Amino acid sequence: MNTKFLKVLFVLFVFPMMLLSQTSHGFAFDNYSGIYGVTANPANSVDSKYNIHVNVLSYNQLGTSDFGSLTNFQLEASPNGFNGLDFSNNNEDGMTDGYAFGHYDIMLPSVIWNFHENFAVGLVSRYRSIFDYNNVRGDLLQVLSEDPEQTDDFTFDNQNLNNTAHSFTEVGLNLSAVVVNSNYHFVKFGGTIKYYSGERAIEVREALSGSLNNNDLVINQNTTNPLIHLNTTGNNTSESSQESFLSSAFNFSNAGSGIGGDVGIVYEYRPRETNRVNVRSNSSAVNKYKIKISASVLDVGTITYKEALKDSIIVNSAATVVPSNTINQNNNLIANLIGNDNTTNIPRQGDVKFALPRSLHLNFDYIILNDNNYYINLNYIKSLNTATDLYANTQMDIVTLTPRYETRKFSIYLPVSLASNTGKITAGLGARYGPVTIGAAALSSMFTNNKVSHLYFGLSIPLMKDLYR
Repeated sequence: MNTKFLKVLFVLFVFPMMLLSQTSHGFAFDNYSGIYGVTANPANSVDSKYNIHVNVLSYNQLGTSDFGSLTNFQLEASPNGFNGLDFSNNNEDGMTDGYAFGHYDIMLPSVIWNFHENFAVGLVSRYRSIFDYNNVRGDLLQVLSEDPEQTDDFTFDNQNLNNTAHSFTEVGLNLSAVVVNSNYHFVKFGGTIKYYSGERAIEVREALSGSLNNNDLVINQNTTNPLIHLNTTGNNTSESSQESFLSSAFNFSNAGSGIGGDVGIVYEYRPRETNRVNVRSNSSAVNKYKIKISASVLDVGTITYKEALKDSIIVNSAATVVPSNTINQNNNLIANLIGNDNTTNIPRQGDVKFALPRSLHLNFDYIILNDNNYYINLNYIKSLNTATDLYANTQMDIVTLTPRYETRKFSIYLPVSLASNTGKITAGLGARYGPVTIGAAALSSMFTNNKVSHLYFGLSIPLMKDLYR
């Protein structure tokens, strides 16, 4: 089977499959991902195809929702519980155990340097904002962000409700090394130790039940199981407003701080049919593996916030009413309940540790034809936090299959993903050409208000290793 025929098959069959169906981005395990691959596995920096790879600026957004549409390039300036989504489209009435997840990530100027054939060092800086909703009824959230007169009356009973939002900046020192380099086996190991500067963190949890009755929100009594609201900004009445994500990324606040990091390992099986490097070739500038297997654990650690405000909100009456003229995006539910005559608030203030969004990443990469540039990649992301954990974001559990074609100058890849939290299957398209990468793992979200959203782009300065010494 010749190369030209394979390219025709690739365009005629795989590309239409991506367009017709519709969430990991598929680029982190390209052999030319460089600095971007370090965020998925810190061992990827050594034996890179670059002497030096500099990220100028990159943006990555990944999200999914059972309810509401996800907005590109915006986030809540002051998250205060039950905000962050746009419910004007795609809301499913009656969603009783709704789930939503969003991760916004800007990589600020960063660099990796392969200063030795067996060692690499890097400096990585990022701004990230993460939110998740668990066991939240969709039409309740719609009422809290829109005019209640547009919604029919309904009852709601959100048990084990959880909404956590966290924004922070991180600066990490990456170190990686080759630990095994034999004829058939190659192993590298790496880690990134990070300093985290927390900007803000919010959590709302426990149970919330009631009804919408004649445009007024009626909250049921909860004397034995109060609603918990923790806010590291110490201001429950802060307004919810949208701001540019890019401007927020350069707002270096230091409300909290912490130490953590990532650790990873990569194994390559290099049989004779792929490990063909002649005496003039630079061995680290070409791919020599048949199979590559990698594993990493990311975001281990916590961020400590001083003097965070925790409210335990007890509803004393079964007919506690939040009038319709106070339900809008500028007066959130928490502020309304605290200010209600039929509720008792028990405020506490003290230090709190928010866990980072720990996750396990497993990856399998296989070259389809030994003497060509066609690969198939399987990636699995598993959250190591759960919705029942206090003060912790969960990650989205996701499996992604990515066929790709890669060369030193150009790559194209077609990720097809299954998110186990929602059961949604999406597909997308991404490409790298020299210093520019761009793509979406949920291509339809680029053109519609969809419940799965993904978009990324990056601009870098790639200083590649010479192909021949």
